[in-house]
This record gives sequence, structure tokens and C-alpha cells, in this order.
Amino acid sequence: MQPSDPSLARFLANNTPAKRTNKLEEFKEQIFFLKEKGFSDNQIVEFLRTEKKIQTTQQAVNRFIHTRKNSTLTQKKSEITKKVVEKQKISGNLKQRSARKTTTEVFRIDDTPLEDLI
Repeated sequence: MQPSDPSLARFLANNTPAKRTNKLEEFKEQIFFLKEKGFSDNQIVEFLRTEKKIQTTQQAVNRFIHTRKNSTLTQKKSEITKKVVEKQKISGNLKQRSARKTTTEVFRIDDTPLEDLI
């Protein structure tokens, strides 16, 4: 769908929508590596300031870590839940199969003549 206003069309051709991204996202791997090694949020801020030339705060780093960690944990929990449910389905099917008995087992049909049973 093209806009009917020529000035709007020019603007769209020369600009892209601003995507709101967290400047720390680019350094996610390094931030989590340092955090896993026991570095404090303030030390991570210092690393970002001196090595990556990023100005940020301890609160921003803390929020970044906790929001990403929670989403990662939620994703892992979801994957684990799916695996558990699948295993339960499989083991449930095996239990059902072992619980089923054949007609021979239920009625103990053997070679005994019918007249002898009456």
C-alpha cells in the first residue's frame, strides 16, 4: 500500500522506523559471562564503560540481567516441561499396554472341553 501524499512517500523512502533496542543487548554474552564468574553489576558497568565505551548504570545492568535471565529460565522451564510430559505419555502408554490382558488371560481359555466346564 503506497501513501497518496508525495511528501509521506519521500519520508518513507528516506527513513526507516526507529527500533527500540537496548544498547546492552549487543554485549549480552559478555555481561552474562562476567556475571557467571561472580563479577558485581558495578564491575560490569566499569567493563562496559572502559572496554566497550558504553555509558550505563548499575541499575540498567541489573534490570538487563534479571529480565533476560527470567526469560531464559522461562524458556528452559518450558522445554523441560515438554520433555517431562512426553516421557509421561510414553510411560503411560507402556503402563496401559502392560495392564491390558488378552482374552485368553482374562478367561483362562485352555484346551479343556466345554462339557467338562459345565
